[in-house]
Amino acid sequence: MKVTLDACLLGSLCAQFVKQSSPLLHRLPSATLDIGSGTGLLSLMLAQTGLKNIVGVELDPAAAIQAQQNIDNSPFQDQISIIQSDIQSYCAKHKFDLIISNPPFFTGNLKGLNQQRNQARHNDGLGFLDLASCISKLLAEQGSAWIILPCDEFPRFEKVVTHNHLIIQSKHWIKSQQTKAPHRVVFSLQHSNSKNTECAEKTVVIKTHSQADYSPEFKKLLTDYYLKL
Repeated sequence: MKVTLDACLLGSLCAQFVKQSSPLLHRLPSATLDIGSGTGLLSLMLAQTGLKNIVGVELDPAAAIQAQQNIDNSPFQDQISIIQSDIQSYCAKHKFDLIISNPPFFTGNLKGLNQQRNQARHNDGLGFLDLASCISKLLAEQGSAWIILPCDEFPRFEKVVTHNHLIIQSKHWIKSQQTKAPHRVVFSLQHSNSKNTECAEKTVVIKTHSQADYSPEFKKLLTDYYLKL
């Protein structure tokens, strides 16, 4: 699977959260889980913030091999471990302070001929209920989980959140341009017994009105990861 703008936005917003919250907590998250790590992009972006104990769980064997190759060719190989497994049967030795996932999110859409691509994009194998259940089980008591979904799929995920004793902590609505409606939402989850129950909402605009350049906000988010910004 190719590196996508969706994944870059998710990784940069989660990394921003880590950088902003760590001084308040006086520590970095001690353990991070990347559900469906794919090429390893999200794990690598978070490793760049200084996170040490990152575990990427990837179902597809070929993708897991590629993720390991990418990590081995990076400066962060000592910070990330890749495990080839489905997340439902993954046996963790501990819970995670931070979870991130760019999940397969299409429900009931037409599929193509490439089975690996279908697996990565369609949620037949990892439905929203399964994903929320895994997050609830693996997330530490005061931990935070970060996910990206299309806006039209987001209400389906919202319905399963409360059944797994989770609440939505923040929402970042993603617009391709200021005049367009949001097409993606990056959101974070926490356990429902958390002290902070207010949900913060923001909007991120990708391109300026001219469509010729990225917005200042987008550039600030991605400047540590895009070579041309």
